[in-house]
Parts: sequence; C-alpha cells; structure tokens
Amino acid sequence: LTRSNQHHLFRWGTVRAPKSNRQATASDEASLPGASTRPMPLHSLYFLALFLPLAVAVHFLLTRAGHFRLAIAGLVGLSLAFCGWRGLTDAEILVGSISVNFLIALLLHRHSGQPGPKQTFFLALGITVNLSLLGYFKYSAFVVENVNALLHTTYPVLTTYLPIGISFLTFQQIAYLTD
Repeated sequence: LTRSNQHHLFRWGTVRAPKSNRQATASDEASLPGASTRPMPLHSLYFLALFLPLAVAVHFLLTRAGHFRLAIAGLVGLSLAFCGWRGLTDAEILVGSISVNFLIALLLHRHSGQPGPKQTFFLALGITVNLSLLGYFKYSAFVVENVNALLHTTYPVLTTYLPIGISFLTFQQIAYLTD
C-alpha cells in the first residue's frame, strides 16, 4: 500500500502495509481523518496565553459567585475542548470511556448489597474494557508488525495514535471501579 491508496478502516486509524514493504513517513501518525496536525501542547502560546487563563477565570468567577456545580461543569467542558483541540476523536474516546465506566459503576452499586459473582463479573468486565482500550491504542500496531515478521505474513497494520492521557484515564477509571 502506498500513501495514495490507503483506505480508512476505522475512524481511529488507517490501514498501512507492514514496515518491510514500505517506507515509514513522519505523517503516518497524523493520518487520522478530521484530525488536525497541530495539537495544543502545554507549553504552547495558545495554552499559556489563552486556554489556561480562560479556564482559571471561568472557574474562579463561577466559584466566587457560588455556582460550584457550574464551575465543575465548566472545567469538564474546557477539558473536553482541550482534548478535542486537534480533532474530536480524543474527546469522543474520553466521553465514551467515561460513559461505559459510569454505567459499569452503576451496575456495581446496584449489586453492592449482595457481594458475589455479579459484582465480581461487573468489576472484571470494567477492568477488561479499560485494559483492552489501553492495549488497543498502545500495542495493536506492535503486535501485528511482530506477527507479520515472525510468520512472514502481510496482515495490514492499523496505524493508531495515542490519545492524550489514555494511560492516566485508564488507571484512574480502574481505581474508580474498584473503590
């Protein structure tokens, strides 16, 4: 496969040939549909001069006015805006993961009075979902490339990028479920 005839397989990546059959390019990681190639790093002028002061001002003003829940909602909204700066994909992954974990936590809470196999199942399901998400984004290309190298196959490699904070989010959500 060449860059000109790659086909998008999933929303979060593109199919590409194994490394042995093509030259890697610097734009492989930025080949997401709809993704900007300009992320907002924490040391950028956009973040330091615009985003951070806006977030602090919104939180300070709302908290000072006594709107604590609105202040928290504002910080959540600004966090999603930060994650979605280079494209909505990061924010979609974040919201999806949080939603799934919230539903699993509700199921755990519903069965909290009766510890047993149901609680164990839901907790194991939550941990499995979280680690699967992390494993997909961190290791899927690595695994397919190694299978291709070991077995001399040409399975297509799904080029993924690492969403911002995915490791932190995963382990925070596992801690949330276990508490």
